[in-house]
Amino acid sequence: MLRTATRAEVSTAIYERVPVLVNERTDENPWRVRLLRMLDMSKDSHLFRTREQFGKEGFDGWATAS
Repeated sequence: MLRTATRAEVSTAIYERVPVLVNERTDENPWRVRLLRMLDMSKDSHLFRTREQFGKEGFDGWATAS
């Protein structure tokens, strides 16, 4: 909800001039945007390893801060 008429006018002017990134109703994509989720910590949690797991897998190159 916009608090002033000026804010409503500015918002309307923007929406009239600038298209949305991707229109979900029509799949129109005037900006040619491609959305990509590279890592999802809840969906990809099986890919994470603990220090102990790394040790068991033979990795021993832990970097330490100086």
